[in-house]
Amino acid sequence: ERQDGVRKNVELYPDPIFNSDGEVIGGVNMLFDITERKVAEEERAKLAAIVQTSDDAIISKRLDGIITSWNDAAETTFGYSADEMIGQSITKIIPPDRLDEEPKIIGQIIKGERIDHFETERVRKDGGRVCVSLTISPVKNSKGNIIGVSKIARDITKRKKADEATARLAAIVESSDDAIIAKTLDGTITSWNQAAERLFGYQEEEIIGKSIRKLIPPD
Repeated sequence: ERQDGVRKNVELYPDPIFNSDGEVIGGVNMLFDITERKVAEEERAKLAAIVQTSDDAIISKRLDGIITSWNDAAETTFGYSADEMIGQSITKIIPPDRLDEEPKIIGQIIKGERIDHFETERVRKDGGRVCVSLTISPVKNSKGNIIGVSKIARDITKRKKADEATARLAAIVESSDDAIIAKTLDGTITSWNQAAERLFGYQEEEIIGKSIRKLIPPD
């Protein structure tokens, strides 16, 4: 504790002082201030806890693609445990038809560029493919040199399937020979297909947002 009451983290290196007869007559203590190091260790511990408990797969690797960290969500997403993946190449989870993505990603990272929300596919341990959105950032050392890559992979398989299902339904609606109209409970039109345009004569931009009563005769 300092004179002003502030506490410091220190490492102690005490040594005895001997007289000419070999008797201990005192001691000398060397103290190293490690406060900044302790703060940095605590910050690293917090970050490690966040990474480990994240719902997103968080992976770090060297510039040659060798994996150096693998969190629990990565195991859930890809099926491999940390023991199986650390020390292995990231290409283990890249499909053969997408291997050309890796050198392009590393090329951008070496330039110091961050890659946000890059959607692609990766391979699970069971051989199944998973759709992921990748956010990739360079990892720098204390001198500012890029020494690796940090990658966050969010599983978007369910969203992609939902998008595909929506697109299929939209294609069916748009190509139908029947007029298909959607409206809110108060009668406001929210969608209008081409068959509705042919049947009623109104174009989509003329009718969406209008009341369905526009099509209903007064009687």
